[in-house]
Amino acid sequence: MITIRKWAEAYCIECGMPETEAQEVVKLAEQAPGFEPMQGHWDKDSSLMPDEMRALLLLAVVDNAVDYIAVHLPDAPYKDRFVRRRTPA
Repeated sequence: MITIRKWAEAYCIECGMPETEAQEVVKLAEQAPGFEPMQGHWDKDSSLMPDEMRALLLLAVVDNAVDYIAVHLPDAPYKDRFVRRRTPA
């Protein structure tokens, strides 16, 4: 079983982010405003998550990744992989 948390971290890692940074980004997404209903679900099986929820969750993860990279890793070689996926505000 791959938890929702690990699934989100794996997405960041697949985009080139090191594992420790991916974990930090997902922690930020867990605390993102509007995602309070996800509390208590991050350790559940990601394969049971509906596609619509998966898409919304990725928006939060990417948004947090863009912000994290801008502050902590502005020269990260993988930053464009996240910026291109960020939705306009």
